[in-house]
Parts: sequence; structure tokens; C-alpha cells
Amino acid sequence: MKLSINKRIYMMGLIVLVFAILFLSYGIDMNHLDYALSKRIPKIVAIVLGGGCIAFTTVVFQTITNNQILTPSVLGLDSLYVLVQTVIAFLFGSTSTFIINKNYNFIINVLIMIAASVLLYKVLFEKGKNNIFFLLLVGMIFGTLFKSGSSLFKL
Repeated sequence: MKLSINKRIYMMGLIVLVFAILFLSYGIDMNHLDYALSKRIPKIVAIVLGGGCIAFTTVVFQTITNNQILTPSVLGLDSLYVLVQTVIAFLFGSTSTFIINKNYNFIINVLIMIAASVLLYKVLFEKGKNNIFFLLLVGMIFGTLFKSGSSLFKL
């Protein structure tokens, strides 16, 4: 039985809605309903927003490279984010303004991630090296390098 794309999207939306309602209602004491919902609703919004952002970046990466298996995670950009956070905490301390102030932290991360993405684009895409195996290999190597680097700073 082959479902059309619209039916699949509606089914997935229905499944998400059912699980969101279960998350919001399971194990709540009715005496503390307003407190529980004030904690759970932002979590659901964050999950949906994060999932949408991941889906959007994946589609953008796949469209730019014309490849369906390429994601930001495969290129090691998620590991780079963890490394940046670890280095900031290591160099400036966990009570630093760069960690505590969300705006500074966000600006630093965005600038470093944009610089890394532009560098990756310049090196890998503009020189005519559109070999997917080379791109995947470089992404895996950088991801492992960034994970190892963040593990080193955590010691």
C-alpha cells in the first residue's frame, strides 16, 4: 500500500500531535496543572523548533550539493559547535560573560560557524572537487577531529 506524500505528512503530523498531547498530559497532578504545563509547553515548542531547523538545514545542504545523503552532521558541523562551546568554557571559564550572556554566546557561535562553513565551501566546492566520497571522507574526519578536540578540553 503506497501512500501519497500528503497522506504521509498528515499521518506524521497526527503522530506528532498525539505524542505532544501525551507528553503534556501524562503524570500531571491536576492540582499543579498550570505549573506543569508552564514547564512542558516550552519544551514542546523547543523540540518542534529544533526539529524544523534541522530539517531546513538538511534540505539546504542537500540542495546546494545536489546529494541526498549529505547533512550538516556528516560534515562535522555539530561537532564543531560542541568544540566551540568547550573552548570558550575552557579559555574563559564557565562563569564568563561569553557563556552566561546568551546573546554574546550566540553571536560568537554564529560567526565561527559561518566562517567554518564559508571555508569549507571555498575549499571543497569551488575547486571543482564535487566528488561525494571525498566530501564525506573530509566531513567524517573533521567531525572526529572536532569531537576529539572537545574531549581533550573537557579533561
